[in-house]
Amino acid sequence: MGIRLKPTSRVRIVRTIFLWAVLLVLVYLVIESIFLSGLSFLQKFKNITFQPLPLSLSKTHKEILKKALMNKSEYIMYSSVLGWTVKPNGSDGLARANSQGIRANKEYSILPAGGVVRVSAFGDSFTHSNDVKNEDTWAARLDKMDSKLEVLNFGVGAYGLDQAFLRYKQDGVPFNSHIILIGFLSENLVRNVNVCRLFLYPTSNEPFAKPRFTLEKGRLSLLPNPMCALGDYEKLLTDEQVVLSRLGVADYFYGRRYWKGRFDFLPSVRFLKIATYELSLRVGDNSLFLIDGSYNPHSEAFLVTTRIFDEFYLSALDKGSLPIVLLFPTIKDIHRFRTNRTRIYAPLISYLERKGYRFVDLLCAFDTYGRSVPEENLIVKPFLHYSPLANELVARYLADYLEKNKLNDLVALRRELTSVKNAAAFGN
Repeated sequence: MGIRLKPTSRVRIVRTIFLWAVLLVLVYLVIESIFLSGLSFLQKFKNITFQPLPLSLSKTHKEILKKALMNKSEYIMYSSVLGWTVKPNGSDGLARANSQGIRANKEYSILPAGGVVRVSAFGDSFTHSNDVKNEDTWAARLDKMDSKLEVLNFGVGAYGLDQAFLRYKQDGVPFNSHIILIGFLSENLVRNVNVCRLFLYPTSNEPFAKPRFTLEKGRLSLLPNPMCALGDYEKLLTDEQVVLSRLGVADYFYGRRYWKGRFDFLPSVRFLKIATYELSLRVGDNSLFLIDGSYNPHSEAFLVTTRIFDEFYLSALDKGSLPIVLLFPTIKDIHRFRTNRTRIYAPLISYLERKGYRFVDLLCAFDTYGRSVPEENLIVKPFLHYSPLANELVARYLADYLEKNKLNDLVALRRELTSVKNAAAFGN
């Protein structure tokens, strides 16, 4: 015969269960609040946001691809070799290109004018100087500062060093430049092991694929643009998952980044996905970065990047140009240097010094001329590219560097080129 509880006992049990349930809910809400605070911290102080791989292309991505397929792109167009490039005579409201696909308000002859030192710059959006007018780019200001220089801007937004090198070989060589500036933003390390930009930055407005290099027995091996025909993007629009999974085979980030999920509305889920992904970039032999955030010199990304620098540098020398590496800092790099005088790309500087390559660390430009300038005055939001003032500081520092080393004088430049070629031949 079962035990019958008194009404007061049943009420007491129900009340206890209710109180425990309320307590558990409160504890859970507190935990979720902690994770929500963690997400806010990551966004505010680390500039890390929740960016899962998309299950399908966004409306913006589809519109960009449809424009490309109809040849209606305004400034950036599809390229079978490079992935994308600047459209001849294109304009996006701020940037304008000439008929040669160079960011400029004028055309250039194939041969530079007599007595003029022609300088051609290759790199990503910081070389291109996104988000400012043509006349406010550092290349245009450098050109204006020194009448002995003619500066051509071959930069293209969102490029990796691999694409910059390929653009040099395809578009830059014919212009017979005396100096080749190899622009490298500190963030570019990650782009050199990336095949589709959506896998690296899912919210990016560049849905195009790109070529990349791998290493085979220590030598560079090119994996050509997997979307080698514009029509391949028609397949992407109609069969997204199949094409994206095919692109992911050679992409460093495809198997590491998290996907969208049904529980992503929970702060704890979002935080744990971000934490797992970020740890994968910093822990392990092939991690991109060390725990302190600096480059991992043993990673595939670092080894591929330094090998591209080798090929780029030697190719420029072989074509009779003096190569100079430009290291562009992000605003985070500037803040880090101002705070503790360290650099995320210190291992790369060590490599360039060891190889005897000419390079200019543009952190020095901001430290020399812009030490008292507030950081917010150095950038243009939302994408944090250099402001006109920052580009002015870069141009002034480069002008001083070229003048100090007499590289704005053709006679001295030719002597230097001969010396560098001899040193390279001896080193090899």
